[in-house]
Amino acid sequence: MFERKMLNREKRPRKWLIYSPSTGKVFCGPCLLFGGGTNFGKQDVGFNDWKNASIRLESHENSCEHKTCVLVLQRRSDSDGRIDHELVAQYQEELTYWREVLKRVVATVKSLASRGLSFRGHEEKLGSLHNGNYLMTLELIAEFDPFLSKHIAQYGGKGKGCTNYLSSTICDEFIELMANKVLTQIKDEIKISKYYSIIVDSTPDISHIDQLTLVIRYVKADGTPVERFLKFIANVGHKSQDMADAITKTFEILKESFSEIHDALIAIESNPAQKHSTVCEAKGIRLKLERLETAFMTVFWSFILVHMNKTNKKLQSVDIDICTVVQLYDSIIHLISTERGNFDKYEQQALELSLVKEYEKDTKRIRKRKLTADESAEDITSSLSGRETFRVTVYLGIIDQIVVELVKRRKAYNNFCNKFSFLCNLTKETGGFRPKVLQN
Repeated sequence: MFERKMLNREKRPRKWLIYSPSTGKVFCGPCLLFGGGTNFGKQDVGFNDWKNASIRLESHENSCEHKTCVLVLQRRSDSDGRIDHELVAQYQEELTYWREVLKRVVATVKSLASRGLSFRGHEEKLGSLHNGNYLMTLELIAEFDPFLSKHIAQYGGKGKGCTNYLSSTICDEFIELMANKVLTQIKDEIKISKYYSIIVDSTPDISHIDQLTLVIRYVKADGTPVERFLKFIANVGHKSQDMADAITKTFEILKESFSEIHDALIAIESNPAQKHSTVCEAKGIRLKLERLETAFMTVFWSFILVHMNKTNKKLQSVDIDICTVVQLYDSIIHLISTERGNFDKYEQQALELSLVKEYEKDTKRIRKRKLTADESAEDITSSLSGRETFRVTVYLGIIDQIVVELVKRRKAYNNFCNKFSFLCNLTKETGGFRPKVLQN
């Protein structure tokens, strides 16, 4: 509703649309200010016909009254002729000044980082011979740049409390932003190439701390093979399982998101070169993916499977005892049971993920059929909303079924624990495990 889908599939936000939580309706901001003719511009009316929202919104934003109100608002927002004209001009002048400073800082950081040079020296002081490559480069630029020279003379070296955007804190922030941008670019290239290999090597650094070097190799869209360094992973360990876990955790950035899968299905549907059966299959998957229930189950099962996987790994460890197994089952049963009251949390995450904001039952027409002689006219779920129906029949049903199965398994392990738990405490009771004690 708050985004308009263009003919070229581009989405533009409807910035003029305003939602009022107190009335539960949406209004058109420009029409509300300047007296638009439709319900969107009337304060005592508003719009809440959600079923026909897309048609009514398109009709309103193409109406002459709406376009006139938007133009009036745009003319009044022009700073020329307003009482705060001088204040806006002063603000823009200061904004331009600091942008020019940051341009020089970004160019310096990018140049040093691209060549692998160190940034800091022994002290962070302008004019010092030991202030490092970062401040030295800024001082060199200032010799030929009157703007930066004046800025350093006016703001440089005054210590904390005086903003100059030349400190190591700003430098570190720009390094982090650039690193995230580079990782995003690498991720996009990998998704296009689809196939890649991993190069892993363990090497101690200058402080003799072992670290894992992670390099990825793939072929770009133009056929050029490239190798990209991703990151150092410190203190991983030399076991293969530890290395595998660290690499898996790092490569979570390469997982395709919910929206990207949706966009891929749309691309398959709109591709005329695809077979008709393939297009129909992609459309069916997309329609299921667009349901709010699908987004909810994605979020909910992600939580369940992550914790079940952690518990499963501990249960499969070679040094675990039977008493610990029972405690792990008690822990996972308690965790899943407490999720019965967290339906709202998962629903909020699903609403942020899904394109559809309503449950399927609320959008479909209620079908009525003739009842047989042994059927009751009252159905428990018929009077419930789509949200409550999904919560009662699906969400709570899944939790209850999981808990029942876990309790059943926990009962079996508990029987073994009651019979053989004395073996776990044998070391404590005898003051140390001695084979002669068992022989006696």
